Amino acid sequence: MLSTIEQLSSDIRAMDKQVKELIESTYPEAAHLQQVSGVGPITSLWYILTLEDPSRFAKSRVVGAYLGLCPGQRSSGEQRPQLGISKAGDETLRRYLVQAAHCVLGPLGPDSDLRRLAKGSVPVEEATARSGPWSRSLGSSLCCCTAYGSRVRPMSP
Repeated sequence: MLSTIEQLSSDIRAMDKQVKELIESTYPEAAHLQQVSGVGPITSLWYILTLEDPSRFAKSRVVGAYLGLCPGQRSSGEQRPQLGISKAGDETLRRYLVQAAHCVLGPLGPDSDLRRLAKGSVPVEEATARSGPWSRSLGSSLCCCTAYGSRVRPMSP
C-alpha cells in the first residue's frame, strides 16, 4: 500500500512539473493569472485554454456569463427570485474557479480586497455566487494584461 502511495505521489509530482514547463514555454499568461491566491497552475492553464482568445469578449463581465457563473433570471411583475448560477460553459473550469474562490474566501484564506468584500468566511452557495465576479476579474486581467496586485492585495497593517 505504501509503495502504491509513493508511486502515485511521484507520478503527480512529474505531471505537476510538466504542467509548469508547459506554462513557462507556451502559455506565459497562465503564470500571470497565478498571482491571485487560490489560482494554481492547473486552474490558470485551464482558464487560458477555455477562453482561447480573450479579445473576443467585449467586456470582462461577459466572461462570467460565458463560464456559467451568472445567476439565472426569472422575473415576473415585481418578483425577482434569486436563482442559482446558469451552469453554462465548461463544467471543469467552473469547478476549479469555485474551488479557487473557496481558497480565497474560506476561513483560512489570505487577507485581500476580495476577502474583505465577502466579509469573512462564506457558505458554499455564496462562494459559488461570488466566483462569477471573481472570474470576471481574472478575465479583465487577462484581456487588459493588467496585474492583479491592485485587485487582490494583502491587507495593510
